[in-house]
Amino acid sequence: QVMKQQEICRTAIKQLISDDSAALRQIEKIVHPLVARDRQLFIEQAEQAVLVFDIPLLYETHSQQQFDAVACVYISPEEQRRRVMDRGTMTAAQLDYILSKQMPIAKKRELSLYQIETDSLMHVMAQVAAILEDIREQVTDA
Repeated sequence: QVMKQQEICRTAIKQLISDDSAALRQIEKIVHPLVARDRQLFIEQAEQAVLVFDIPLLYETHSQQQFDAVACVYISPEEQRRRVMDRGTMTAAQLDYILSKQMPIAKKRELSLYQIETDSLMHVMAQVAAILEDIREQVTDA
């Protein structure tokens, strides 16, 4: 049962995806158009000069052309695994399955204009500030 009291049961969905290889594609056919519509509404209503989108499968869905720039957020594979396992929300096998569907992080970094290493909050803040400054300079130089 993937619904519990009008809420999606993430555990059941993870199990469904693990058990049925076609389930993920079916779920994506439902979810992706809804996400695209929500993203477009966000763009239309935004008043900020710089908009940020969190899109985990950006390159896998070939959506990068829709954006002026891409920043890849990353950490070492070992630290990524440790963080996910510490959350207690999925098994190692589920994580391996998810990672198998994703482009390797090294390739994503290579394709991205910006990279943000999530090793500490202070470092992340400094990297984001530098990226925003670079974007502002590009806009004023255009």
